[in-house]
Amino acid sequence: MTRRVALSWAVGLLVGLAAGCIAAESASPIFTSVTRRGDAVIAVVARGRWLTHNESPAGRIVEAGQSLTLRDGASVTLVQHHISYDVRCQIFPPPAGLHITESFDARSFGGPAAQKKTYFMAAQ
Repeated sequence: MTRRVALSWAVGLLVGLAAGCIAAESASPIFTSVTRRGDAVIAVVARGRWLTHNESPAGRIVEAGQSLTLRDGASVTLVQHHISYDVRCQIFPPPAGLHITESFDARSFGGPAAQKKTYFMAAQ
């Protein structure tokens, strides 16, 4: 096996492993809990450290265990490396909860373009 072939094989293996690890992390929900309190939904961040957009002009950092309070129709985007979550709060019409669109983009390390998954987390 030539050096070039061995190096190409090793780089391909590392890219595949990295994509698998990131995809596995994104497979679990972004919030540990989603709860309705009056006219708001409280969501507790499950893991990691995220930059938020849309919540304030400058954005802010939220970490695992911290909560976000969203009112009906409010939206926020959480961004971390190759993963982002667009979150929109719904209180009316019931059921109350969060509409979430998860995007995973692996192009920077040779993977596929953005893959999107949409789901709803009902508030308890």
